Amino acid sequence: MAPSLSFLWTAGQYATVLFGTGYLAVCGALIGFQRKLIWMRPKEVARPRSGALRILPAVDNSSAPTAMLHIPAMAPNKPTLVHFHGNSDQIGRGPDWIGGKLSKSYGLGFVAVEYPSYGYATPGRISAKAACDTAQRALE
Repeated sequence: MAPSLSFLWTAGQYATVLFGTGYLAVCGALIGFQRKLIWMRPKEVARPRSGALRILPAVDNSSAPTAMLHIPAMAPNKPTLVHFHGNSDQIGRGPDWIGGKLSKSYGLGFVAVEYPSYGYATPGRISAKAACDTAQRALE
């Protein structure tokens, strides 16, 4: 009589259930922590040194203040570059350095807008809509 292979089917089912449960747990964690994974705020606030820090107060209780770095152009005929920094940065770090270099080297004006709830734009809650609203408000 041939040996029974039913234990292999049981092991396969067990592996499938174990893998599926682990996969669902990872997916649930990614969904639950997606805001923290996408919008990684720096822990400390860096003050810009190359230009003026401007903070516009929040429009209402549900929005954040609008913070921006402004370095005026060296001459009236020079353009102003508007910069939106990447994630995990703030206007007192990368944009401050970039704006200072562009201003000194080429005489350009420079404006960098802070994400809501980052750096000087706290308190507030970050989202794509909040970032767009803040950018619009800074450019008006």
